[in-house]
Amino acid sequence: HPSRGKSLNNLAGTLHTRFEQGRDVQDINEAIELHWEALALCPSPHPDCVSSLNNLANAVQTRFEHWGDTQDIDDAIQLNQDALALCPSPHPNRS
Repeated sequence: HPSRGKSLNNLAGTLHTRFEQGRDVQDINEAIELHWEALALCPSPHPDCVSSLNNLANAVQTRFEHWGDTQDIDDAIQLNQDALALCPSPHPNRS
């Protein structure tokens, strides 16, 4: 379905929020899995690709902040760099 990626991103965002409140590791892990699934549905240069990359990077960074796995912060940096590469200057989403 054409809206599946957006729906996956929305559900992942809600799980991320619930993780922030309850600290249940299953919530952040599921959020990350759903963000990856959403990203797979919108490969570059799909217009939703940048937001999917950013959302995934934010979730992975959150997991790093709570458990300190350096692979997570490395992944978050790479995902943000990938998103930035899709927004050449002066792209409105570059800020």
